[in-house]
Formats: sequence, C-alpha cells, structure tokens
Amino acid sequence: MQAEFEYRAFMDSEPSELVKALGKEKGVDKETKDATDLYAVRQDSDVLVKIRHQTGKAKKRGPVGTQDSIDELVDERAFMPVTMNWLCESLEQSMPSQCKSLCSVDEVARFLEGLGLKTADVSKKITHYTKDGVEVEVAEVEIDGQKKYTVSVQGMDRDAVKKRVEKLGIDKLGTKMNWAQAVRAYAK
Repeated sequence: MQAEFEYRAFMDSEPSELVKALGKEKGVDKETKDATDLYAVRQDSDVLVKIRHQTGKAKKRGPVGTQDSIDELVDERAFMPVTMNWLCESLEQSMPSQCKSLCSVDEVARFLEGLGLKTADVSKKITHYTKDGVEVEVAEVEIDGQKKYTVSVQGMDRDAVKKRVEKLGIDKLGTKMNWAQAVRAYAK
C-alpha cells in the first residue's frame, strides 16, 4: 500500500481568500460533491472508521506518523456489509464473541456506540482542486449540527504536499487537526 500524506485544518469561517486564489490558478481541475458520512472514533486514537451513507464505502483512516506537520495516513477500505470483526480490528477494540455482518449504516452506528465509541454524522459540501497530483479540499461540514469549514492538502508525495500548504498559506488557516480530533472536539 502506498503512503498518502495530508495536512488538514478546521475553522469557523469560510476560507474565502483561499477559494479565490484556487479559482485563479491555471491548470487546476475542480470537482464539487456532497456527502454524508458516519464517523466513529476512540477517545485515545486518531485512527477512525468512516462509512459513506450514499455508497456504503467504509474506510479505516488516520495518521500513523507526522513529519513537518504533514500526516502520513493509513487508508484501508471495505464495503457494506462490513463485519463486526473488521470494525473492531480497525478501531483496536475487543472482538465480539459472535461475529456477524452489519448491513446498514444505522446497524454499524448502534454496534459502535454499544462499544462505547463516539460516533457522528457529518454532512459535507466538498470542492477538490487538483494540480500536479496534489489535491486541495475545501469543505463546509456539519458535525452533529455544528457548522465548520475544513481545508486539506493531500497527495502521495510528502514534499509536494508541504510545498502546496506553504505556497497557499494553508498552515496559517484555522487549527490543524485530523478528522478524529475534529469529531471528538465538535460532535455531541
């Protein structure tokens, strides 16, 4: 599996100057989409499980190392239905005595909440700006009804991600935090 690198920050207001700057750049591919995801996190780990309501895609995602404020991410994927074992292994929880497949996002949420994990539904209006293999994501998000904005820079090359963060001044926006930290901070 190839490493993926990310810098992510959350803020209370729209990063409108950044959006203007990205709109003026040449050679940028732009894609916009809406999504709703269930996030599940432990209190003591930044690795999370995310399941997209619309597609049933499941991910184990989170930082496994940080260098120069750029996170190296683990990114493992599955599809619904998912097994209790996959969820427990992904979140480093004790395995249930009985393993079964969970067929809906609601079933997954109930199971994970029963294990004492924090869950949150997150709605997103996402715009990706991709240039030279590096993606800048600007999103308006609602975490359990609380509106925030997030900006991330993602790619397979740590140095390219870092250069893009610095060039656009993204390291000066908001508070640097990954998704697990944001869910713990903003979810009810």
